[in-house]
Amino acid sequence: MTPGSAGIQSGRRRRRRRGRGRALGRIAEWGDTLRESFFFLPGILSIVAALLAFVLIDVDRELPPGWADGALFVRPAGADGTRALLSAIVGSMITVTGVVFSITIVALTLTSQQFGPRLLRNFVRDRGNQLVLGIFVATFLYSLIVLRAVHQDAVPHLSSAIAVVLAIASMFVLIWFVHHTATSIQASQIVATVAREVDEQLSKFDELDGVHADQDGDDPSTWPPVAAVVRSTESGYVRLVAIEDLVSVAANYDIVIELVCQPGEFVVRGAELARVRANDARAPKETLEDEVRDGVVLGAQRTALQDLAFLIGQLVEIAVRALSPGINDPMTAVGCLERLGSIVGSLAEKAFEDTTHHDEDDHLRVIAPCPTYDDLVGLAFDSIRHYGAADKRVVLALLRAHEVALGRCREAERRRTLEAHVSQTEDAWQANGPHATREDAEVQLAATAALHARGSETRNMKVES
Repeated sequence: MTPGSAGIQSGRRRRRRRGRGRALGRIAEWGDTLRESFFFLPGILSIVAALLAFVLIDVDRELPPGWADGALFVRPAGADGTRALLSAIVGSMITVTGVVFSITIVALTLTSQQFGPRLLRNFVRDRGNQLVLGIFVATFLYSLIVLRAVHQDAVPHLSSAIAVVLAIASMFVLIWFVHHTATSIQASQIVATVAREVDEQLSKFDELDGVHADQDGDDPSTWPPVAAVVRSTESGYVRLVAIEDLVSVAANYDIVIELVCQPGEFVVRGAELARVRANDARAPKETLEDEVRDGVVLGAQRTALQDLAFLIGQLVEIAVRALSPGINDPMTAVGCLERLGSIVGSLAEKAFEDTTHHDEDDHLRVIAPCPTYDDLVGLAFDSIRHYGAADKRVVLALLRAHEVALGRCREAERRRTLEAHVSQTEDAWQANGPHATREDAEVQLAATAALHARGSETRNMKVES
């Protein structure tokens, strides 16, 4: 797909990009990387625990002798008893951490064989899992530091009491973690988690009625000529395109940047990333190319940060795997289709097919390719229809998903796309026949209901030329 083709076919919509400073793209990408890291949050909690241990040890040294004699929870104990208690906490915490996470990884590995290995990313991103690991490691590290401070003539009673509190809290965290893990690997929960991420992505798009088509400056014949080509210096998936940063770069050099890649695409080393369009390219070539490359972040794997197709593809992968003969779980596929129907309906209400971006002075600065509505609807339904056309439950779920999407669709061109999918689902069902008359009647009734979803409003819509 060429950068301008999608917008020309569906009517360009543009947004005005206000300056927000440089390097926002890198910051967003780093933030997403830290969220997917099993090191960041546990590392922060470990540092806090270490600092807390040193502070409380110093506090213990300043407290007067015998202060703990009348305390309710802080009971005075000898050095040997305190050392034994802390040693037990240290040993048990590191053992529990290793065993629990080893068993969990085994369970998730088996689950990934059913739902797809890419869904392990959701376990790593889960804040609850990161917090549990952080609490276990922090308790271990805190107790280890306090253990080192125990001497025959100086027992840190307050610090050791806090270690006991942390150990008790870790026990409750362990119980919650077992429950959370058992829940998170269930099919319905996995589907709901992915659908929630899609909703978060969709919330970033404008409502379709609030974005007006405007051809001023968007006609490809008015674009400046290509003055330079920016090529990739590495291979990888496009994880993020920092539009605000690129608009700022283009405004500084008074040029137009035409991107030839989009989030989710794999770019090989030496391939085109962007084309610089300018009547008078006054910028130093190497400096400009480096700044453009900084606005296109590459990585070893796809991310959901801007890649809506990646998230939709996860739901499709779950459904297709569920329909395979080895798993044979059509109800999971039906659950995915219920979510996909709502997602496609939400997509129909959003203006996400932006291909041109302007600065605050309304000058064209960035031309970016974007998947079309047809692309995303095809991604959502085509594979499931191919593998599930012989199952009546899946076909009826497909038609219900089409009905939900059509019920929320107001744009004539997008409705025609959904109506075409209804016909394709009917054809796929018939091609896998013959069926009982009653089954054919059910499918026909569902298809008719889908095509007539909000039909009265459809007749009143203006058909775009």
